[in-house]
Amino acid sequence: MKIGILFLSIFLFFFGNAQEKRTDYLNYPYKYLNKNYQITMDSKTFEKAIQKHRFLKERVRAYPDSLAVVLMYELNDWRATREAMAAITYTWDRIPYYTLLKNVEEAKQLARQWNITHPYKLYTFLAAEDNKDKRVEVFFKELKKKIRKIDGGAYDLSDASREEILRYAFKISPERAKLWEEIQKKYNK
Repeated sequence: MKIGILFLSIFLFFFGNAQEKRTDYLNYPYKYLNKNYQITMDSKTFEKAIQKHRFLKERVRAYPDSLAVVLMYELNDWRATREAMAAITYTWDRIPYYTLLKNVEEAKQLARQWNITHPYKLYTFLAAEDNKDKRVEVFFKELKKKIRKIDGGAYDLSDASREEILRYAFKISPERAKLWEEIQKKYNK
């Protein structure tokens, strides 16, 4: 009995600590998307994809809807489709909220330092704990200063991961807060 519990404990330890390998959906070898994520699927196959995965044809109106159809047809997995959609449709508009940069152009300028051309790649590049690039370390020192200036040191960043820092910056971003207020005013009249 004790040996069984020991083996179970060891198994759970290794299984629980095993990190799931994440698929890089921006570099995935798609059959029906080109390198700019434009849909290359013919209309006959597209109709087949809509039927196979029970999409409502009348609700497939814009690029994100069509992209979901194509990704579901290729990946055949709702979770993978959702993750791929999030990566592919990630926009430059979001980066300044996470990085407390002034605008999209500053975000693109930051990305050019590392020859990064897609906003989601920039986010994952910055968030990666194993990234030892000195410029990234300098970036996070500056980001922490900006955060402290906004929140007055209310949040202890000393043990925070890079992703936690980026998410906290998003949460306290004055620009994001302004946009949220505008949206609230517009829809809560």
